[in-house]
Amino acid sequence: MKKTLIFIGLVTILMSSKVPAQDNWKPEKIQAGFYTPQRVGQLWDTWLYYYKGQYYQYYLAGIGGKWDSFELMTSKDGVNWQQVGKILEPRKGTTWMGTGHIIEAPDFVNHPKWIMNYSEWFGDKQDIMFATSNDLIHWNKVNDSLRFVQDDQWYHPKGRWDCIDCVRRDDGSYYGYFTADPILEKFTHEVCGFGFAESADGIHWKALPPVEGNITGELGGIQKIGDKYFITVSEGRVAVSDKPEGPFLAQKKNPNMFGKGCDIYFPRFFHNPPPNKTLNGNGVLVNHFYTGSETIYSSPLKAVEVDTEGILRLKWWKQNNLLKASKFNLSSDQRVSSDRSPHVFKETFDTNKIGVIESEINLVNDDHEKSPAGFYFEANSDSGYVLLFNKKETVFGTMNSNGTNLKITVRINRDIDFADKSFVRIVFKRDMMEAYLNDYLVMLKRMKWTGKPGVIGNNIDPDKINAWVHD
Repeated sequence: MKKTLIFIGLVTILMSSKVPAQDNWKPEKIQAGFYTPQRVGQLWDTWLYYYKGQYYQYYLAGIGGKWDSFELMTSKDGVNWQQVGKILEPRKGTTWMGTGHIIEAPDFVNHPKWIMNYSEWFGDKQDIMFATSNDLIHWNKVNDSLRFVQDDQWYHPKGRWDCIDCVRRDDGSYYGYFTADPILEKFTHEVCGFGFAESADGIHWKALPPVEGNITGELGGIQKIGDKYFITVSEGRVAVSDKPEGPFLAQKKNPNMFGKGCDIYFPRFFHNPPPNKTLNGNGVLVNHFYTGSETIYSSPLKAVEVDTEGILRLKWWKQNNLLKASKFNLSSDQRVSSDRSPHVFKETFDTNKIGVIESEINLVNDDHEKSPAGFYFEANSDSGYVLLFNKKETVFGTMNSNGTNLKITVRINRDIDFADKSFVRIVFKRDMMEAYLNDYLVMLKRMKWTGKPGVIGNNIDPDKINAWVHD
């Protein structure tokens, strides 16, 4: 039966329509680390695939939030990206397009072929469709009759229905997890607030009851790491299970791999980067995009660690050291009026370029309000943003340039006791900033600043800070 389904799925491709990548894009300068598309409007959800030395990053695109196509950028190193163009559009009359994922077709080893799912909000409901490709650039839409639609046994018939991510079962078939609206009243036990399905070929799907668990939200993705299955939803919240069938329960520690209040929305697992480029060879990275502004950027990729307690955490991806292209010298300014006030540097970064700052930092247990220690980012001559650290918590907020009026707006505790002497790294471009402590991601925020940084407190030696820029 399964072989029959696979054959039918391949035959339907012959009935499909083809949407080639555009060839009329203007030459574009390669963008490093942070990427936004050339065309006016916004980038939204991103998803990646790696094949034969090339990174493919797909993204949902549209003008003013009206998502109307998939576009593609490619890279040889996962850091420097160049736009390819539009690779998929919905049928006419679609209100907006939803996002997708890529899987390998069942007989991929002998006949390389990829399947990508996407959704269309058409009329008064959302359905999932599929397209196939032999080269990851040109995609053929599968026949419209194979749309995957809501099963009202378990799901609201006009609820969300979007974005299948998959795990492969031992028999070669797939489990799928996707954004959906379960009818909670039909279940006597607690279920996760997303969809669950199965398929023999990645194109013909059968809905299943939602898995048991205590996490809800738009489904970002699923990834097996070691003997555990991790799911991420919406803002970066993480659930874990011993089995792909669940139950999926929220992590007890580090429940949000970014931290509540960070300016991201929809992180995904990048399933197949080169294993030797991943942490401990686990073969997985995480990608996401920045929210909080009219201009949306994809982010530098993140490494993934599952620690000895089974807790998933994000870390600095060593390939991103390519962002440290040219040395940038920082020297002291004299604008210091008290121990609490920022020690501001003379130099100003060009915020249109990527900047990287690295330094040792001495961490204490004191409250940030008592002994603020960290970095200052000038917003104007009177005030700026602050990024402060102690042994348990990283915070973001604002402060006057004379050290008064500290206002903390985001607090993130990674459930890690950082060492007295630790290492901090900050990466920024325009109004985007992300910070790492001992390689662990501890903060990601947007801030409109002048490009002039400083340090606060005696925990960082200004003369021992290293800095770089990248065009």
